[in-house]
Amino acid sequence: MRINEVITESLSRVAYHYTTPLPALKILKSGNFELSSALGSIEQQYMPQGKPYFMSATRTKTGGYHQGAVTRGVMFVLDGNWFNQHYKSGPIDYWGNRGTGMRPSEAEDRIYSSEPTIPIGGVTAVHVFLNVAEDDKEQQKHDQSIVRELLIAAKVRGIPTYFYNDKNAW
Repeated sequence: MRINEVITESLSRVAYHYTTPLPALKILKSGNFELSSALGSIEQQYMPQGKPYFMSATRTKTGGYHQGAVTRGVMFVLDGNWFNQHYKSGPIDYWGNRGTGMRPSEAEDRIYSSEPTIPIGGVTAVHVFLNVAEDDKEQQKHDQSIVRELLIAAKVRGIPTYFYNDKNAW
């Protein structure tokens, strides 16, 4: 028996999935995460056999991938135990930069599936950031409308939701 057959890694106990308000609203309304496909792309090299779909997550709220959220962002808090019971998952160093100091590490975990969607049953909270001091008033009204719908959709599903208008607090 080889060592990699004995030792397996899984999703962290608490993980986060970052997106923007419009996709987050779609997730909350449908009750499903839509996964990315690895078929026919460089992503195939990371995929477990028979699991061509994946969702990226991170082990930290302050990772490199979502630091670019300047005016808006949504962070789903995931119960890693729930996802580990239902899906194959594990860490990935996609950027290949852990410990290099070249750019912030994203501490990425991936959740793999044989299906293109997975339910949001393992979501424990939603954190929403919207900078309401945008210069573009039309965009501001549009964003506020989406965030309002998002907050209502989360409440209907019984998911605790937190709203921030200060990036540092978020």
